Order: sequence, then C-alpha cells, then structure tokens
Amino acid sequence: MGDVFEDVMYRAFNRKGKAAGNFYTPRDAIKLMVDVLIANDDDTLAGESTARSIYDPTAGSGGMLLIAQEALRRMNETIDVTLYGQELMPSAFALGKADLLIQGGRPDAIKQGNTLDEDLYAGQTFDYVLSNPPFGIDWEVEEESVRKQAKTEGSRFSHGLPSTSDGQMLFLAHCASKLSPAGKNGQGGRAAVVSNQSPLFNSDNGPNSIRQWLLEEDLIDAIIAFPTSMFYGTGIATYVWILDANKDPERKHKIQLIDGSGQWDSLRKPMGDKRREVGKDHRAKLLEAYKAFEYADPAISRVMTPEDFMFRDVPVYKQARFATCFSDEAVEAIRSRRDFTEGHVAVMRSLDGTAWNELPKAFPLAAKAAGLKAPIGLIDAVMKAMAAPDDTAPLAVDRKGKPMIVPGWKLTERVPLSEDLNDHMKREVLPYAPGAQWDESKAKYGTEIPLTRIFYVPEQPRPLAEIDSEVQKLMSDLGQLFMAVSEE
Repeated sequence: MGDVFEDVMYRAFNRKGKAAGNFYTPRDAIKLMVDVLIANDDDTLAGESTARSIYDPTAGSGGMLLIAQEALRRMNETIDVTLYGQELMPSAFALGKADLLIQGGRPDAIKQGNTLDEDLYAGQTFDYVLSNPPFGIDWEVEEESVRKQAKTEGSRFSHGLPSTSDGQMLFLAHCASKLSPAGKNGQGGRAAVVSNQSPLFNSDNGPNSIRQWLLEEDLIDAIIAFPTSMFYGTGIATYVWILDANKDPERKHKIQLIDGSGQWDSLRKPMGDKRREVGKDHRAKLLEAYKAFEYADPAISRVMTPEDFMFRDVPVYKQARFATCFSDEAVEAIRSRRDFTEGHVAVMRSLDGTAWNELPKAFPLAAKAAGLKAPIGLIDAVMKAMAAPDDTAPLAVDRKGKPMIVPGWKLTERVPLSEDLNDHMKREVLPYAPGAQWDESKAKYGTEIPLTRIFYVPEQPRPLAEIDSEVQKLMSDLGQLFMAVSEE
C-alpha cells in the first residue's frame, strides 16, 4: 500500500515531478536512511518495555515517520513508538495528518508551522530524527526570527548562519540540536538528514562555522552519497548526513564516508526526475558497508577523522631574484613621471650592476651627489624599471624588506590540519615548484568534506599506439571512400 500511495502522490501532484517532491520523499531513499539510522540499535530495541521517539521537522506527508515506525515494529512488535512532526505547507500537513490517523496515529502527531521561525517542539529531544529539507530555498522571510534566536548562546542557530539564499544548513543544525543526549544505557539520539552538495563544502563563514561545530562535537557519524536522479524534483547529487549524539566506542572521533552513487537500478518508467532507485540488494550492500566500518570495501567506504576535513589555506609564493640592469626601456618606463628629470638617467646608468637589494640606499645617495631629489615614489619606480630576473642573484626584497614575489606566481595550498605543514609542502609543492615559500601566519582556516574527490579514481588514458592505429585505420577507410567516389 505504501508503494501505491507513493504512486498516487506522484500522479496527483506531479508538475514535471517538482510538486510531488515537496510532499513525498521516495520510499527507497527513506528505507536506506532508516536502515542505517537503526543499524547500531539492534540490542537496545529488544526489550519488552522499549520506547522510541521519531521526529521530522519537514514532515511533508509523514512518509519518513511511518516507514521508520514500521521498521522499528518489525524489530520489536511490542515497541512503543511515538511520532512527532512539523510541516509548513497546509496541503502536505493535511495529507500527513490524514495518513497518520488512518494508520492509528495520534491526531496531533504532526503540527503545522514554520520550523525555522518557531520550533513547536522546543525543549524536546528525540531518539531518531529524519529530515529531507528543501534544497536551495531562501530563508529571507524567517531571517529576523532566525537571527534573533542565533543571539542566544547554545541555541540551535548559535553556531553560524548561512547566506539567506540556502537554508539547508539551518535545518542540519536544527536536527543536531534535537538529538537526545546520551543516556545511562549508552543510547543517544541519531539523525538522518538529506542535503545536496552545498553543505559539504560551502565556503561561506556560516556553513564553515556549522561544519566546524559538528566536527568538533563529533556529531557526524557518516555521510552517504546517493545515486543521482533519485528524487522527483531534481537529478542532482544528494547525500545523507548521519548524526549521532553518542557514537559507539570504535566510531568516536571518526567519520565514515560511503559512496553509494553507483548502487542503483533503473526505473522501468521515470517519475519526473526520478529515474533510479536503490533496490533491496543495493541497500543491503550499503548497510553492510556501514556496519563493517573500518573493514568495509575501500572502493565504497572510507573512515576518516574530523581533522581530515579541517584545513588551512596557506599562501605559497616564489621569491624573485633580480639583478640591476640599465636600459633605454627602463628609462622610458619612468620618463613620464613628474619627479623624473633627464639628470636621473645618468644616475640610473651609474647604478648598472649594483645589487638590486641595495637600490633603496644607493639611488638616493647617487641622486644627492648629482644634486637631484629622490622621492620615495621615484625610488620604487626605478627599482621596478631596472629589475631583471636573474637566478644567480640573492632573493629580492622591496624597500621595506618584504619579499618580492615573482610576477604572476602566487597560489594557495589547502593543507588538512591532520598533516604537518612542512611535510605536506615538501611532498606536494616543492617537487613541482622548487624554491617555493609559504607563510603559515597568513593561513585561513576552514572546513570541507570533499566526498567526491576522496572516492575519485582517475581513468587511465588510452595508449598512444592504440590511438595512432585507430587514426590510421580511419584515414585508410576515408581514402578508399574518396577513391570509390572519384571512380564514379
């Protein structure tokens, strides 16, 4: 009946798949999220008086709540499951409320309201949190309320605010704040939150701060990459963040990345942008990888530390080496200056071959001896005009003693905090840019989770001999065709 309901939902609200996605998350996506969410709770769910709470701040039609409840009851028929949800859209709220009532749920299990503007379950935390918040939706309407809440230390939005153009990370922070703290039995709240790529590496200060908080608090248990074309309204890459308020001992201070982008089956008939599904076998493979943790297949699973996702962007430069050379071109370069006179030409000529670093002192002295002025602006102009690259010269510094950078040669190297800076530079930079230097004092710190790059496997190019052979064959075939045409 759940599959029938999903199909009816899609047909009723489909406008190229967009509206259907506002109401309902595909069941295959929810099942994978729930499987992983309860994977580590098998033992604690077995008791006769076991109770669990499930919360969805973007409940839609309640599909996530109902599938999670069904999964828990399969594991323990006597379990007491309490559902909580909040939904903004009136139509989705009505559908969800009706569906829950039909299945014997509480009338007030889903409340209507704007989760960002007002948390209708303020002060409550939950055992399981599931959410598929809208992608790329601005929160300008809620900005005043959100910023006011963010001023309260330790509140759900106090860890940073993203730009108003995308509120995904606000929902991620909200879900983290709703996790039940660790209990005496070791049980703590767990969440599964869907996102696109933006929250993984958005470089704005707000997202950086939220990621930093999640990493430092060790709340991120795993991140799973879905296949593309999984959802009704978008074909973009999507991910599931698994958050845990009380990780198992072997998972503490570690984060598991799982690449499920290749685990899919084609739908017989596309539903909007949804052309793929994660079937039972693929879900089992991803769940097995999650449970195996550090022993999982490295092709689809990697275990890392929070520090691996914290980085510093270090400026790297190459210091120039200049000789002092007089030339007509050097004179022409500064002739248009008002503080330059023809008498300065002889001064410049007299300094040909002088150590370039000595020019700030030598030029004023030579100008004074000739009865000429040497203002600071002219000194700098002369140094620039007479500078000639020379690999045998000493490292060049300007009039203030600061290193002179080779023109056009400056880059930024991203170095994980888990790596020693000097070791990284010796391995990744110096072999390709001998003589490069860096300044750690000017480093900028941030966070990112480059899941796609971590699992990227470069394809080997085809051998040149094979390509040449193919080109020769094509040329031969073309030649025969031209001959056949000419004979006709």
